[in-house]
Amino acid sequence: MSSVTTKLSNTADIASSEAQALVADIRKALGNMKSLAVDYERDGKSDKARAHERSPIFNPHLTSPINP
Repeated sequence: MSSVTTKLSNTADIASSEAQALVADIRKALGNMKSLAVDYERDGKSDKARAHERSPIFNPHLTSPINP
């Protein structure tokens, strides 16, 4: 392989690895947030759970520039 090809391949490997780590962190955060909503419900704070579930992280379409 040429030097440029090797550099591009290494850069692609690094980017892929970083993206996989980011996806894992996002999944972990979503799991924690869902657990928090369950805890709110269990503690009788259903109003907080509903507000939590209406947040943009659970409803990404709410923050879309297409939907004003």
